[in-house]
Amino acid sequence: MFSHTSSLLAFSVAFITSALAAPTVQFSASRNLARSTQDPYISSPGVDFISFRVTSDSKPVDYVATLDKGSNTDFHSILKGYEEMDDVWSKAFLESVFVAAGECGSQWSARAKHHLKSRKVSSKIASIHSASSFVGTKRTRAGPYVVSSVGEEGDVTLSPVYRVYTDSQYAFTYGVLPRVETSSNASLAAFVQAPIGGIEGFGMSAIGVPVPSRLYTLGEKSASKPLAGIRIAVKDIYDIAGLKTGDGNRAYYDFYPAAEKSSFVVERLLGQGAIVVGKTKTSQFANGENPTADWVDQLCPFNPRGDGYQNPSSSSSGSGAAMGAYDWLDSAIGSDTGGSVRFPASVQGLYGIRPTFGAVSLTGVMPLAAQLDTAGYFARTPELFKTFGEAIYQGSFENYDSFPKVIKTPSDFWNSTLSSLNNSVPSIFSRFVDQLALLLDENNSTQVDNTPFASVWNQTSGINETAAVYTNLTYPILIGNYQYKEFAVPFIESYRNATGVDPFIDPVPLYRWNWAVQQGDEAYEDHINRQLFFAKWIDENFMRSSDSGSCSESLLVYPQNVGRPDYRNVYRPPPGIPFGFSASRLSNIGGIPEIIIPIDQVQYNSTITNTDDQYLPITVSVLAAKGCDLMLLDLVKKMKSAGIVKDVLTGSKAFA
Repeated sequence: MFSHTSSLLAFSVAFITSALAAPTVQFSASRNLARSTQDPYISSPGVDFISFRVTSDSKPVDYVATLDKGSNTDFHSILKGYEEMDDVWSKAFLESVFVAAGECGSQWSARAKHHLKSRKVSSKIASIHSASSFVGTKRTRAGPYVVSSVGEEGDVTLSPVYRVYTDSQYAFTYGVLPRVETSSNASLAAFVQAPIGGIEGFGMSAIGVPVPSRLYTLGEKSASKPLAGIRIAVKDIYDIAGLKTGDGNRAYYDFYPAAEKSSFVVERLLGQGAIVVGKTKTSQFANGENPTADWVDQLCPFNPRGDGYQNPSSSSSGSGAAMGAYDWLDSAIGSDTGGSVRFPASVQGLYGIRPTFGAVSLTGVMPLAAQLDTAGYFARTPELFKTFGEAIYQGSFENYDSFPKVIKTPSDFWNSTLSSLNNSVPSIFSRFVDQLALLLDENNSTQVDNTPFASVWNQTSGINETAAVYTNLTYPILIGNYQYKEFAVPFIESYRNATGVDPFIDPVPLYRWNWAVQQGDEAYEDHINRQLFFAKWIDENFMRSSDSGSCSESLLVYPQNVGRPDYRNVYRPPPGIPFGFSASRLSNIGGIPEIIIPIDQVQYNSTITNTDDQYLPITVSVLAAKGCDLMLLDLVKKMKSAGIVKDVLTGSKAFA
């Protein structure tokens, strides 16, 4: 849409944070203000422009800011709205004003001058009549711009203005900027890596993440673009056109060229108006790693909750940490194979989802195990949690007319999690179940069933083994064998053939690959069949679909995070194999949807700060039958309306 160069963008993006807060602003009587009425300045009479000139120590920069007035000439409301909704807009834009207002230019300019004077803003105003469009754009949006060039005939080329935020949590691999936007199909947009370093932060090594003005998408939300203006971060296992995919490995990042095409998920989100601002760190090749020694090729992101030195969990570590820390980020994409969205959402106190298996195509996404991989995401509000789910999983939901009237709370899952706690946390979970039961049926007829999971399995599966024994090796064998053969071998062999040496691999994926391969192909095929059997059993015997209109016969609820500290400054044992069975395996081996809901927080005594005034989030998991994702998302929204849950804050505390 806008013509610009990398050097100009690097300057304009970096300049906005360092100079806009207290710039030297001068009225400019240059040719910018002396255009004839024939010059291409505006795209429609409903859009009006304010421009000013900001001078830095090194060079002047011309900015153009727009006011989308329509029929409204209440400048106070317009400008107050801009200031409230946009973190890029600044009052500095009003120091010197140039208004281009179509046929009503002089009248509108007089009103603008009067209003600015009432705000005690010393402004000089010039006006111009024009009815054409800016060069290089079919539609000029409200918001701030930088004038990147002025042609011989007075044609103006604009570039968007960005604000750079320092990634103090080290959550991002890099920030991104749009390189090309095809107006007819936004999903075909290509990107460039932002050439920006941070200007704050420890060691000056944190990167800067550029975000565009929210005014650029003002009024663009629609049925076809429900995510218009929503800023998102993308886990660095998803391809984005024009950008390199690193998968948490430096050799992989260096070896392969930038992606020519975005992954299906990213294309779908872009097509619905989402704004990609950066790629977030993943533990290497999406294997579960703990800080700090496991993370060799990158520094593990910092969980912002509590004392700031808690494990962010993995593998969608960067997405979770960024969402917990930055209010300028609206949502973040992750992936969940064994818990890679659910666990970061849990410890950062966020809404997160592992969808029904197969809910969306994973074309263009690094694989861990084709039988288990899903695309999930994070949100801080129930409203966006639902809107984003409808956008990313289009057409994959089952319809429903009512919510289930049975809540499963298997005592074996609950006891194993809560039995060792002697604080207020168990009562927090009990209160949640009571509130949920009342919400589902105000006549108190909702049934809470605490039958142990193990009993149901033993009575109905027909397998002469407990579920814990039957699936003990399923997850590690599937992820290790599949990823090694389908992904690691082609990468390692290509790298070796090209360079003569092997690429570096972090200890965790390397150990998992070696162990899984040693189990042999027969074991791999056996556990593929075990996973398929378990998913079939879940569907037919445990989390069954419903014919009564509720989509799922029941909901399953279990405690996810109990607020127990998990410090990142501990010395851990060497890498191991993720054996075992627990409640979290129901959704990933069974293929059913699971959502994480933040419900409270608990105070703890931090060994980092040596104080007892730190807080960690309390989260719960809710599961349903396959395909009932929309019902779960709607349920969360209904919970908010009932006062059971609320929006999540950024920073050290999830709740005020």
